[in-house]
Amino acid sequence: MNSPQFTLDILTSPEPSLDNFIFPASDNSLQVSIFEVFSQIQGMYLAQQTTRFDFNLIYVWGPPGSGKSHLLIAMQKFYEKLQLPHLYLSTQHQNWQFADIQTGPDCLAYLIDDVDNLSISEENQLFKLLIDQKNSPEKLIFVSGSKSSHHLNMRDDISSRLASGLNFELSFLTDDEKIVALEELIKARGLNISSDIPHWLLNHFYRDLPSLISIIEAVDHYSLQTKRAITLPLLKELLHLTV
Repeated sequence: MNSPQFTLDILTSPEPSLDNFIFPASDNSLQVSIFEVFSQIQGMYLAQQTTRFDFNLIYVWGPPGSGKSHLLIAMQKFYEKLQLPHLYLSTQHQNWQFADIQTGPDCLAYLIDDVDNLSISEENQLFKLLIDQKNSPEKLIFVSGSKSSHHLNMRDDISSRLASGLNFELSFLTDDEKIVALEELIKARGLNISSDIPHWLLNHFYRDLPSLISIIEAVDHYSLQTKRAITLPLLKELLHLTV
C-alpha cells in the first residue's frame, strides 16, 4: 500500500466505538457508569434476558463536539453487529425520517440524536414513543441533546420523562487530556514515537481523539512498511503535508 492510499484511509474518520471514546479525567465516575450500562445491556441481550432491564431510557447531553453522537452511533453499531432490530435517527443524517418510528418495523432500541432539533410534530411522535415504552419494558430508548433534560426547549412532559431515565453529562477533553490519552496509547502499544508528534497533530490536523488515534495507528503501520523510525518528517510524508 502506498502513502497516498494511507492518506485516504486516515482522512476518513474511524467508526465510532466505545474503544475509541475517551472520557475527560474529571469524568471517571461517568466513564464507569456508561460502560457499566452498556455492558449490562450487551450481557442481557447475549443471555436473552432483555425483559429485565432496570432502566429503559438513557439521556446523554453536553455541548456540540463532546461525544454524544459518537456514543449513540457506537451503540447503534452494537445492535447492528448483533443483528438486532433498532432505529437510529439524527437530523444530521440525510436519511432522517422520524416518521419511521411509527411506520417502520418494531424495534428493540430507538436511538434519537439531536433531540433539541425536533419539530413540534416530531416531539409529539417522541412523546408517543415514550408513552408506548411503558408497555414494552424490553425496548430501550437512547436520546442525546445539548442541554440537561430540565433545560431543554421542548414539551415539559418530554423533558420530565427524559429526566426520569438515566442521565449522563459529557464534557470536552482539554488539549492536555488529549495529549495524555495519545501518550498512553503510544505507551500501551510499545511504540517508539517522536515526542513532538502528538502536539503537532493536535495543532495541525484533526482535533477529535478518534481521528488522532487512527493517525497514530496508521503512521505506526507505515513505519513498519518503510522500515523507518516514527518521526515527524515520516508523518508529514504520510500525510503529504508541509509546514
